[in-house]
Amino acid sequence: LPAATTQFSFVSSVGPTPKSQFLSTMAQSTDQNHASAALPGLPENPLSEILDFLSLTERRRVVGTCKTLWKQRCSLEHKVQRLKIRSSREADGALMTKVLTVPRAGPVMLNLTNLVHLDVTSFASDSLLYVLPTSACHACLRSLHIVGSSKVTDAGLMLLARPSPTVNDIHDSALTERMSYLGPRAAIVAGPPHRLSSLHALEYIDMTFCRSTTFSGTFWLRDGLRNLRCIRRQPKWMDGHFHTPFGSEHNVEIHTYWPDGTFQFTRNEQSNGFVSDLYAWKGDGNGGIDEPSGSTSQEFYESVDFVGDKLQYNNSSLPHPLPIFTQYAYRPGVSLMKLPPEYEVVEHHVEKTKNDKSSSSCLVSCVLVAQTLDGLKPPSSRRWMEQAIRENIPLGQSKYYGLLATENNRQASRGDIKLVETLSPEAFAASPQGQRPVVMISKMKLEPLGATIQPSKTSNDSKNENVLMPPDELVEACRETCKGMLEYGVDFLERLEEEMHQLLQRPEMTADDDSD
Repeated sequence: LPAATTQFSFVSSVGPTPKSQFLSTMAQSTDQNHASAALPGLPENPLSEILDFLSLTERRRVVGTCKTLWKQRCSLEHKVQRLKIRSSREADGALMTKVLTVPRAGPVMLNLTNLVHLDVTSFASDSLLYVLPTSACHACLRSLHIVGSSKVTDAGLMLLARPSPTVNDIHDSALTERMSYLGPRAAIVAGPPHRLSSLHALEYIDMTFCRSTTFSGTFWLRDGLRNLRCIRRQPKWMDGHFHTPFGSEHNVEIHTYWPDGTFQFTRNEQSNGFVSDLYAWKGDGNGGIDEPSGSTSQEFYESVDFVGDKLQYNNSSLPHPLPIFTQYAYRPGVSLMKLPPEYEVVEHHVEKTKNDKSSSSCLVSCVLVAQTLDGLKPPSSRRWMEQAIRENIPLGQSKYYGLLATENNRQASRGDIKLVETLSPEAFAASPQGQRPVVMISKMKLEPLGATIQPSKTSNDSKNENVLMPPDELVEACRETCKGMLEYGVDFLERLEEEMHQLLQRPEMTADDDSD
């Protein structure tokens, strides 16, 4: 390895070198004791396990890599700045994170003193987050990617941001008591700590699709990490100002979403809150959630262009007879599809000064947003979105659709039934004609956050990110909502949400209904 190397990426491919061949080659090429010491700190008999990471075709290159790593171990530990784990198999990533956290004189990561960027997409866990604050890399680590890691919970976020930890913290009785209370989806609302976390350089955390965490868990990070500039809980293409078809011609309703999932709308009621859940749709119309399969997790999550979400409002005003706790269970969702680059539009901006004016132009992306009209859950059919793309909904407008009711569609899955354009709910109620509207699809322009708000300075690792955090007053409003949700319990609210969805659903359209 060249001396200037500062980046490592552990990548696994299908079909590793047979273990017997590898061990045979090692025995011929170098002595076993030296080979076993090539990567100290690994589990017992590491050679048979590390093959999954070093899937090289030439056995001599495997031996050479081990020898070089052993010879340069001290200098490499201080030079490594970026570490990524990539694999198409879950067992590979699980083993690699185990390697990173296995004790010797401490975790292996203790020696990566200049680690700036750590990417363990899909493979992070609470135990890994526990190690980070006690490792030597805590002084330099600026960027942490744990996207799609199902084994990260709110408890792990608490451990990551815990104040000034020591290796004996896990034996602390108060901490143990709090940990025993936490469930995988428990809502936690942190208070400002007396001491700040030792990860004082950490600026950026990407926890998109970590669905075992909740929005409440982010308050541990906000309160404990002093220099945190961005918490990402959604794909980058969802950040910004959505120009909706709602409002008036001269006062268009703007929906602003920040990277952490908080949102603010330019209207009076149901105008702010946070995204409480986000998932990638399979697109089959049956509500299936997509997950990595046959490719690395990084490739999968970077290509996600069709998602569903669930919105929790801070100021939801429901009808008077309903009890107050229903405001925490009323969480309507929408589906969003990122349109390809050919649908981008050119935006012209004119800036006036005292003596002159200047103009500039930029490409702005467009997004399709679908909302069901008969329940809380968003539509999950990719076919419906693709049909809307073909019909070319005008930018800044909505179309209402009903289900095309035919004899063949009686047994079909709802997502497979073709949509037919129909009247708006108000027009249909006044004069029922055609199909009953069941879904609204809108085409919206999406301006980046930086187009209207000056972004904060950031590190080189995330310079292309919009690291804006939402306004403090919005964050505190979300904190109060999370406290209210915690009083009633996550499980109770999820059951109530399902009941409200069933209550708001209307009967499916049939052919007999069409003829009336």
